[in-house]
Amino acid sequence: TAICDRILPQDDRLDAVRIPITPQIDKRLFLGLTDGYRFEDMPPDGEAYRLGLEAIGEMARAAYGRAFTELRAREQEELLRSLHDGKPIAAHDVWDRMPVHRFWMLLVQDCVEAYYAHPWSWDEIGFGGPAYPRGYIRLDNG
Repeated sequence: TAICDRILPQDDRLDAVRIPITPQIDKRLFLGLTDGYRFEDMPPDGEAYRLGLEAIGEMARAAYGRAFTELRAREQEELLRSLHDGKPIAAHDVWDRMPVHRFWMLLVQDCVEAYYAHPWSWDEIGFGGPAYPRGYIRLDNG
């Protein structure tokens, strides 16, 4: 959740209307849902997340001597920036087993999909919701 909060901050929302990103990712992994493909240099998604979260924790301890969840927002963002840039500061044994840029894309894609699949985010992008079952109507003359 701390990682998702840095990737897609929801500081502008009240706690009661924050979009739950982490439970959606957890649900997808639990059900074994995929996009129907996997890069040959990547482990299955569940294993990729286990390795990636372990590596991020190791990076936090190496850089700051604390767990990722105990870091200030700026420190968390610096660690995640190193993943984005493909230059992780530690846990190289994990990143040798899995490309950091592919894990970063998996993580960001899952966060974005979970966020924009939620009806609360639809207003932000001007999406009126699915047309079924009521359909759309034109609200202008003619």
